[in-house]
Amino acid sequence: MRPSLRPALIALLLCGTVGCATGGSVKNNNNPTKKQEAARANTELGQRYMQQGQLELAMEKLTRALEADGNYADAHTVVAVLYERIGNPQKAGEHYRRAAQLKPNSGAEANNYGWYLCNNGKPEEAATYFDRAIADPFYRTPALALGNAGICLARAGRYDEAEQKLRVALEQDQNNTEALFQMASVLYARREYFRARGSCSATRRPLAPARSR
Repeated sequence: MRPSLRPALIALLLCGTVGCATGGSVKNNNNPTKKQEAARANTELGQRYMQQGQLELAMEKLTRALEADGNYADAHTVVAVLYERIGNPQKAGEHYRRAAQLKPNSGAEANNYGWYLCNNGKPEEAATYFDRAIADPFYRTPALALGNAGICLARAGRYDEAEQKLRVALEQDQNNTEALFQMASVLYARREYFRARGSCSATRRPLAPARSR
């Protein structure tokens, strides 16, 4: 099973910094207001501090970012990751949800909130957000959302649907070793041991059954 933060961090770091994505309140990227620029700068600083393990400083900068512009979606996403890291899933969920509200058509924010819901026992709600992420034509990593959807369905014991999602994920990204491993776990849970062994061998990881909640 993946660490709960990995999909969120992948979505955040696709462009190297959080600032590569547009905040929800930014109307013109070429002429941001002072508050919008402050939110962007503090979010980037908060992310860097978090990567360095300086969590208190990270929280200070992210709080300033949200005070400057409460509609800056990237600040909500980064602080959500930080709240997960310090063991406050309720606050993390609030900020993941707000980021998804501010960017309703963005695959990254939808995938992040879907993964949060999946990890907190809400697979049905999660499926809605994964579908939203997959539907975004500009989302750079739809295979990630498909894989996450498959994992979430497997945890809920919906193995047929999970296999379908994982198969599409692998069609889009044949090098997705996580999807291969999860496919093996799903097949193992369905007692299709020969097929499961083949999928698992491709990942070079020990086989374990998919878990359900």
